[in-house]
Amino acid sequence: MFYICDSRQPPDTSIKEISCDVPPEERICPDCGSPMEHLGYKFAREELRITPAKVVRVHYMQETLMCPVCRQEDETTIVEAKTPTPLLAHSPASPDMVAMVMYQKSFLHLPLYRQSKD
Repeated sequence: MFYICDSRQPPDTSIKEISCDVPPEERICPDCGSPMEHLGYKFAREELRITPAKVVRVHYMQETLMCPVCRQEDETTIVEAKTPTPLLAHSPASPDMVAMVMYQKSFLHLPLYRQSKD
């Protein structure tokens, strides 16, 4: 039996999901004015948060709504919630993680290869 090891994923990290919901004032269809239904959540992005001796994976789940009245009229209106903007685009690094790496690199004078061993 073969096991594939993904070295990019931290071992034994807990996953915390944060739901980004559409605000109540935006739950009305902009086209016809009827209340919108919950369509589901979609994965928006992932970030790694580090506190000393603890790593937590955070999944941001973006709520999606659709208008049932517009759908019956063959004009589907979909609204998605806003999610927090990442510090670095397309990166799982959170502000805490970047701050920790910068602190260890700048003030403790630890090379990156030694930081990865901790």
